[in-house]
Amino acid sequence: MTTPNAGWEARYEDIKAQFHLYLDFALLESLDRLQFNGLIDQAESERAYWKLKLLRPFVARLALNMVKGTIKYPDDDWSIETWSDMGLDDKADSVNYDLLRDHALRQAGLL
Repeated sequence: MTTPNAGWEARYEDIKAQFHLYLDFALLESLDRLQFNGLIDQAESERAYWKLKLLRPFVARLALNMVKGTIKYPDDDWSIETWSDMGLDDKADSVNYDLLRDHALRQAGLL
């Protein structure tokens, strides 16, 4: 495993405060192109747009986390085993977060 760069946490906080990912224009341009090429109609474009807007927070987090990894570690040349181990850890964390969220929802009577 690669040792994180010193001071990356403070840099990340500054980046996070200033990071903005503008997706609306790209979404509209993509849907307009599909509509221009006759692949979808106006109603389908409008229906797809609000659905695609649901992706904004997720896509922004993906992009921000890529920047985070870039400033956190000195390189990206890790072994396949390291990438696999990190991925497995992240998947396990995701399942744990889902379980804990569901538990909190049940405790609150919302699930």
